[in-house]
Amino acid sequence: MYVVVEQPKFGYLIYNQTLQYPENFSQEDIIKGLVSYTAYSNFSASDTFIFKVFSNKKENNDQFQNQLVGSTVFQIFIKSEEEPLMCSSILQAI
Repeated sequence: MYVVVEQPKFGYLIYNQTLQYPENFSQEDIIKGLVSYTAYSNFSASDTFIFKVFSNKKENNDQFQNQLVGSTVFQIFIKSEEEPLMCSSILQAI
């Protein structure tokens, strides 16, 4: 499970083609292409979001356990008028 620690500053993450700020998403969501990024209009530079990776197990209070990776910065390079960036091809290597 990917848990978003800090949302992008110059755009937003999209889950299942719906404007949202997902707090978490799974590897299966990435493989299915359900997670993407869209930059604010006419923005051309780079952006980042920060996430942690946990196992899918939850404790009684719905907190994820077994953190697998510390906070990780995911950098996004943006060209103006670019199609939404699908995270699937990039995050699959993790």
